[in-house]
Amino acid sequence: MRNLTTTDLRAWLVWLCALAVFPLNTEHAIAAQAGQRPQDKAGALTLQLFAGNLKDARARAAERNVPIVAIALLEDEADNVSARDELLASEELAALSVQCVLFFSNNGQHKPREIVEVVEQKKRTRSVCSAFGTANCREHQQHWDEIYNKFNQDGELRCPQVLVLTPEAKLEDRVSPGMKPAVSAIAELVLRTQAKLGRGLDEAALASIKEANGRAARAESAGKWGSAWRAFAEVLAIAPDGSRAVAAKLGQARAEAAFAKQRDEASAKLGLGNGLDGYLALEELARDWNGTEQAALLSRILKRAEKEPALKEALAKKRREDEAQALWNEAEQATIAKQPKEAERKLRMLLRKYADTAAYARAAKAHPEWVPKKPTEK
Repeated sequence: MRNLTTTDLRAWLVWLCALAVFPLNTEHAIAAQAGQRPQDKAGALTLQLFAGNLKDARARAAERNVPIVAIALLEDEADNVSARDELLASEELAALSVQCVLFFSNNGQHKPREIVEVVEQKKRTRSVCSAFGTANCREHQQHWDEIYNKFNQDGELRCPQVLVLTPEAKLEDRVSPGMKPAVSAIAELVLRTQAKLGRGLDEAALASIKEANGRAARAESAGKWGSAWRAFAEVLAIAPDGSRAVAAKLGQARAEAAFAKQRDEASAKLGLGNGLDGYLALEELARDWNGTEQAALLSRILKRAEKEPALKEALAKKRREDEAQALWNEAEQATIAKQPKEAERKLRMLLRKYADTAAYARAAKAHPEWVPKKPTEK
């Protein structure tokens, strides 16, 4: 086992500090907990460069509540080229890029080069900028003028220069303008800025929140309040504070109010007739709220209701009808699949075990030759 270097220790420090402000259920945070750094499928650490312009970067940083790191480099100057090459190869910077919106800004034009990637276990070749590895040179050029205009000092932007910005693109601080920046210094400034912002999200966590919020909205529209409540719980697990948490808690409150109304309406039906309609409504509600405290409450209500003789008898009949119907459906599926022996087996079982059901009547009419004869019949 190799000894830890100073670079290793700085990288671990970056990750340990980041755990305080980033959620723990993303793939990168999980890797950190396991003593690993975020890696691609081939095992190499991947630098995450943001591809949009500064306006896009502000929007993404606001969504994630993370700092923007703009690395400005001049073209064809030895110290800038050296800084570029070192930063692009830095595992510490690759680790840091997961925690913020990071890009290189440079107004140069470079020849393309081809790289080979493995995507979903298939190799593919694509063209990239030979200097920065971006999809094209426009990606690293698009914000140069705006960065110069906003952040020059007396008409000069000394490069190499690293600017750490808030999501509103306000300058938090600069890292060693005109000198090769230490990644540890960039990381310290990023973490200090993140601490002011509060909890941040990485790209995986942001995608998970958007997906969960989408499911919650669809479930609300469909009246599936339990599914919506669970989706909001997923959001809260990733982002337990901030505006997203407030919205998720409001969503759960809406779901709980709807649950109470549906529960009371279904419970009232238990007192009508044999109570079967109320029982089935509560049972459906429990399925929607599966895995929650509400489902446990409904389970207790259902168990008490089952003790009523009239309901108990109605439930037994209903379940028998359902079992018979299931056999009829399986026989039909076997017929569609051209499995006549399996279809016959299902129908014979239905005719043998489920007399006096609707499915039995259909099966007996379709295949009277398979109806079991009574002991008195010859």
